[in-house]
Amino acid sequence: DHFGEVNPAETMYGYEGYVKWNIYRHLSIDNPSMMYLYESTSWPLLDLDVGAYICLAYVCGDKKIPSRDEMKRKNHEIRLAAMDIPDFRYGEDRNYGDCEWPTDKNHWYNDKTSAGYKLYLKESCEYGVRIIAGDMAEGNYPVSFGSFEKLNSTGEAFGNLEVKDSLGRYELKEDSADSSWRTFRDCNPEGYKSIFTGIPSIAFDGPWMELDDEGKIPKAIV
Repeated sequence: DHFGEVNPAETMYGYEGYVKWNIYRHLSIDNPSMMYLYESTSWPLLDLDVGAYICLAYVCGDKKIPSRDEMKRKNHEIRLAAMDIPDFRYGEDRNYGDCEWPTDKNHWYNDKTSAGYKLYLKESCEYGVRIIAGDMAEGNYPVSFGSFEKLNSTGEAFGNLEVKDSLGRYELKEDSADSSWRTFRDCNPEGYKSIFTGIPSIAFDGPWMELDDEGKIPKAIV
């Protein structure tokens, strides 16, 4: 609503963050016998595990290695999908990136508690989940988040956790009574629950910075 209609540039930057130049799902497009294991989402351990399954599927022949043209086409489709999401279009589209982002403090973008910002954040988070959902399907991963085109209920639940986690730091108030000890890890646990069992999380026994390695408050502090 701030930028209005922005005509896309003739060529894309290629900086949306998830699609690597000349690499398709851990495969070198020029030499598919060469594979790279890397993480690109906000969940590095999960990302690496899913990536390892993809590499294994290609090595063992469980998945046929696509042709170079097909790999390039699929990468292009993923990057085109990023054009619908402001956070990622900024890194893809030169014309959009040159636009001046809103500076008005009353604009929803600058109010991290507004419904508009939460929707903006949800779209950005879900794009990353969609990326890893597609990788899960490609590598026959034992957990499914749906597909890049459409998340299933598990994928949606995972995305909601990421949104809530991202909003946690914006709940910190400099002038609040608990500002001397509260960190973004001391957020309200309400709404956090297992994406598999639905079991909710519980609050820490005390402030994050005072907990020991077992999550307890040392007796010396108590």
